[in-house]
Amino acid sequence: MADQVDALVDELYAMITPLEEQGLLDEQFTVNYEMKPDDGSMHFIELVQSFHNNIQRAMTDLAIALEHPSVNYTDIREHHAKIKRIVSSFGASALNLPLEVLRLGVASSSKEECDFALLRIHQEYHKLRPHLDTIIELERRIVDLDHNLRGPGEN
Repeated sequence: MADQVDALVDELYAMITPLEEQGLLDEQFTVNYEMKPDDGSMHFIELVQSFHNNIQRAMTDLAIALEHPSVNYTDIREHHAKIKRIVSSFGASALNLPLEVLRLGVASSSKEECDFALLRIHQEYHKLRPHLDTIIELERRIVDLDHNLRGPGEN
């Protein structure tokens, strides 16, 4: 069964590498994966779920801020910084270009550019999400196999 775990881990890296080459993920994503505890925990799965929750909440907050009749670009700048932190700490480089568009929209106080950037952030996130879901499915299989290897009572 240890060979099966190794094969699944190899398969997971084989999924991540092309996503990095395409610019959807960066090396921080791999660092996050490699930092997971070697105790059979769901740490990495929880990290990805947390990313989904945080980025969706941040996009919603940004959308609400952009709906105000008089856009407060200081608030939008703060939303940009929050999303950028979420993206960079996770390694979701697919969102970097739309974040740059948002930064430029804030710099020029252009609601249209900020709206366009938010649309692009949504699009890039939704392009990335199925890949992350597939990685998580594979990680669940790895964790399940690892639990079977450890036996009852071990974590």
